[in-house]
Formats: sequence, structure tokens, C-alpha cells
Amino acid sequence: KSLAKPEGSLRIVNGEDVLHGEIPYQ
Repeated sequence: KSLAKPEGSLRIVNGEDVLHGEIPYQ
């Protein structure tokens, strides 16, 4: 469902900004 990443880390997924640590993979 979602991949838990280090909190406070800003990652860009599918061109969207995810600032929570959770990166939804489709």
C-alpha cells in the first residue's frame, strides 16, 4: 500500500511532493 520512509524527508513521487515520509506506490 505505502512505503514508510524516514520522517521529515521530502520526496517527489509521480511529480507530487510528499512531505510526510509516506510514499504511495501505485
